[in-house]
Amino acid sequence: MSTVSHRKRDLTYPTEVTPALARVLGYLVAEGAIDHERFRFSSADPEIMADYCDCIEAVFGVDCRAQVTARVHPTTGVRTEQIALSWTGALEYFAHLGLDPVRSAHKVVPAIVRRSPRSLVLEFLAAYIEGDGHLGNGRVSIASASSRLLEEIQLLALNLGVVGRRHSVSGYEHLGFLGEEAARFARLVHPYLVTPRKRAAAVELFEDVAASRNPNADVIPGIVPALRAFATTGNGWFTTSTGDVIRSGFGLFNRASDNVSYARALAVPGFAAKVGQLDSELGSTLAQVLEDKYLWDEVVDVADAGVQRTYDFTVPEVHAFVSNGIVSHNSGGKTRRAAKMVILDAGHPDIVEFIDSKKLEEQKAWALIEQGYDPSFTGEAYASVFFQNANHSVRVTDEFMRAVEIDGTWTTHAVTTGEPVETYRAREIFRRMADAAHLCGDPGIQYDTTINDWNPVSNSERQ
Repeated sequence: MSTVSHRKRDLTYPTEVTPALARVLGYLVAEGAIDHERFRFSSADPEIMADYCDCIEAVFGVDCRAQVTARVHPTTGVRTEQIALSWTGALEYFAHLGLDPVRSAHKVVPAIVRRSPRSLVLEFLAAYIEGDGHLGNGRVSIASASSRLLEEIQLLALNLGVVGRRHSVSGYEHLGFLGEEAARFARLVHPYLVTPRKRAAAVELFEDVAASRNPNADVIPGIVPALRAFATTGNGWFTTSTGDVIRSGFGLFNRASDNVSYARALAVPGFAAKVGQLDSELGSTLAQVLEDKYLWDEVVDVADAGVQRTYDFTVPEVHAFVSNGIVSHNSGGKTRRAAKMVILDAGHPDIVEFIDSKKLEEQKAWALIEQGYDPSFTGEAYASVFFQNANHSVRVTDEFMRAVEIDGTWTTHAVTTGEPVETYRAREIFRRMADAAHLCGDPGIQYDTTINDWNPVSNSERQ
């Protein structure tokens, strides 16, 4: 904590984020305004203004309550309290934290909050909700003129395990958490709320989860049409992926929605096993989904970011860092090499050479090690061979895998003309892949047909 004398006031400036500072930032982003001369805050809730003043005193060491003024709206009769503080040092301090003087449409979550621990993020979110959020009717709702602000709040919530959805109405941005997600969000922020009204609304939300549902996050999307695709006549008969005709029942087809909630899916006896009778791969995928309870969200936009500057850096000792809640454990460390993905289609004319390439380099390294060269992956032996910073994978289709199953042939084709180049036994290629992977770990395998069948942005290019 440092102290600076400013205009007859000794202001203190925390050297790390405190709960009071996180709340001040939340209040100012929600209901505050900052310009180059002052920062202002207003509220119609006396509890909120009192908490704001308490936090200001805790952060800067100055009691500002005497500077609070009030006015009553002549039409509505609503009494609003406001306070404006012309503390130049505080304005510079806020700018350092990422809270700049901008218009409402350009507000963002201060950078310091995005890097803060969970409890401080919750302090920020609770203060923001107190100022500019609504809890009730089975949902938590936030509206703002700033799309970036709501996107960043959505990401903060996602890092806390809560899924929300954004949409625009008449040029205004809205972020909503529904059903179980609203209850989860309310349960998280409840201890940090100060107004009795919103604390009670939060309790009502997480005590009444059963009365509301989330059509976005607590469902398995698209499972109904996936099952209908196997239906033969609509009277319980299905044609499996292998061509067999069987009779089964799911009790899901009399629905207007394509989605099924986890609770409904788990209520169907042997649901995953029944689906597995239709298609073994779909059944195993569904079993994994039911076990892990994935949080689903719609991809609403895929934007081309263009050419961007990228960075290669190392974090000493721990070799890990956190970005947007994702932990990277491969920051130039000594536990493994950084590597790029190298993928080749099984139908490419060079597929055999590609499969063998890393295996042959591995054998070269072994030969050098036998001659006494350093065998560590940073030693001379592996530094002398190729592909040590590459992960090789072969991209295979269902057609290729079926050829392997029946011991059929597989023809490679020229990339530019599509003309046939060479024909192999499919099992020969697959065995070659297995032998190479057994020897050196590469190549891996990617299932092209499955990846594109389950493509979450199927209206875009192939994946």
